Amino acid sequence: MLRHAVILMALGWAAIANADRPDTPGTMATFRFAEDDVVERADFDRVRVHFTRSGVNSVPEADIDETGVPDFVELVGTSYDDVLTVYASWGFRLPRSDADLEDDNGGDERFDVYLVDFFGSADGSFQTDACDGGTCIGYAVQENDFVGYGYPSLERAVGILSSHELFHAVQAAYDDGQNSVVGEGTAVWASDRFNPRFREVPAFAPGYFERADRPIDQPLVGAVLDAFGYGASVFFTFLTEHLGDEDLVLRLWEDCVDGARGVEDPQWLPALIAMLERDYDTEFETIFVEFATWNWFTAGRANPDRAYAEGIRYPEVNMRDATLPFEDVRPRHFRAATRYYRFSAGGRDEVRARLVGDGAADLRLRLIDLDTGALSDVRGTEIAAPGAPSMALAIINPSPAGSSRRATLCLGTEMEVDRCERLHAEEDDASLDASFDSSVADAHTPDARVSDAGGGDTEPGSPGGGCSAGGSGNAFFGFLVLGILLRKEGP
Repeated sequence: MLRHAVILMALGWAAIANADRPDTPGTMATFRFAEDDVVERADFDRVRVHFTRSGVNSVPEADIDETGVPDFVELVGTSYDDVLTVYASWGFRLPRSDADLEDDNGGDERFDVYLVDFFGSADGSFQTDACDGGTCIGYAVQENDFVGYGYPSLERAVGILSSHELFHAVQAAYDDGQNSVVGEGTAVWASDRFNPRFREVPAFAPGYFERADRPIDQPLVGAVLDAFGYGASVFFTFLTEHLGDEDLVLRLWEDCVDGARGVEDPQWLPALIAMLERDYDTEFETIFVEFATWNWFTAGRANPDRAYAEGIRYPEVNMRDATLPFEDVRPRHFRAATRYYRFSAGGRDEVRARLVGDGAADLRLRLIDLDTGALSDVRGTEIAAPGAPSMALAIINPSPAGSSRRATLCLGTEMEVDRCERLHAEEDDASLDASFDSSVADAHTPDARVSDAGGGDTEPGSPGGGCSAGGSGNAFFGFLVLGILLRKEGP
């Protein structure tokens, strides 16, 4: 089904009057009330819900408890209230108050939720009014009735939307300059932590597992639909489970605040690297190799004693099928990314993998027997393991920064990889790279525009925020991306 509108706006303002909201007269906001809608308000502890009883934006009319407020509106208000209470109990900042906005703030300081018809194009988004000091004030817009959306219940639909969009509001209270990988990835993580029965991480995991050869910190540039950021929730789940600390995401957002740890404008990946070393006595490279290994233990190979607690609900990571002897000539191994290959030993007693080329020394290799789960050690440039009917190889670039590496993979017996190496050892890296457009990934990532820039930087022209950086259609700011993420609701 359709999930979460991702509305990216050009951000670069400070302490300005807020842009139009869905009930602003004459607004051209993407999701808005009709001019003749009679908009009502229902107040809850921390939340005000804006709705109408007639027209295309009308909410379900049932009022079983006879309070005079439609039950659906009460469901929305209490759900958002409950989520805010839980997020506060986890230690997160609450969304910034809109009490001091110069124009429309919804009528008071409460967090505002507007219920309007999304016409099946999406089901909710967090929008910003104004930003200053690196943080933003905003509100949520949500589907008014979920008719035709396929959620198993309205309670589940509202629970997922409230936990996801409110976490964007929480993020905006820390920093408005992070990209959609940490924005969407931690919002999906937060929904699942709020209620594991939502199973949002498993639902969105394919977005990462299909493209594990992309840098973990970099969304696609100019993509209308990019599931990768949502799928990156598996990385944040891995971090909290592997390190045994659900407060890790809280600490990460605290370290993304402008000026945190003496950094003027922190970006999430360098902040994470420093945090791993400081608070967990480990390095990103070590963590990322373990993450690449965990990604084998999903679906039919799930093992909660070895990897993800809910790994049985995750899909298999995408692996390229290979027939031995096999060679993959000079693929691009991006930073903080992994290439997976699946093959049969074909009766060979031993299978050997060797990397050939100047970039090989910076990469890591690991083999697995897919039937038994037996893992080889982690090695660089060359590794061997007993042959088996069903095997897989991971080539891991654990470096979080720097240029990609171009190394040829030779796979087979020792004699076969020796022959492969002789064929490719003299290839000139410079001549190969000179004709390669560094803004376009190779055949493994056919539609990606991935930069070699390190340290969490995105390619010039890429949007800097996720849907938490949304705005509301003010003509002063043009839309950069409107992405509608397609997913199927799980049981």
